[in-house]
Amino acid sequence: MSDRPAGFVETTFSFPILGETGPYFVAIDGGSPIVGLHVRPPHCQARGAAHGGVLATLADVALSYQIHVQLAEGVFVSTTSLTINYVRPARLGAWIEAHCVLDHLGSRNAHAHGRIVCEGETLATMSAAFAIVREKRG
Repeated sequence: MSDRPAGFVETTFSFPILGETGPYFVAIDGGSPIVGLHVRPPHCQARGAAHGGVLATLADVALSYQIHVQLAEGVFVSTTSLTINYVRPARLGAWIEAHCVLDHLGSRNAHAHGRIVCEGETLATMSAAFAIVREKRG
């Protein structure tokens, strides 16, 4: 599906599994990235709503990306804890967005929280903790 809200551009993330669970789209709102996704047939369970694992993956992608954009090159994040609370289903064909807030960015760990929404309605709330991983040199 190519129909998406203005300001969102398709993005590719470095992990192959994210190519299977996307495509993902990113827009910047006041310096904070929003990650969007169209709910497509491969995302859905038998009742026509996005599988909970799809929403959990979107939550992990969006929360970690919120941290990643704050870091220098060669510094990565690794999820150590992810909590997601499902509120409403995400239906086939829906445009959903993950809005995140950075709570803490330290030298060794980071925390963020947010929510996944569709047309202003909360579908899920989420929070995560991340380890900061610095690339080892030589």
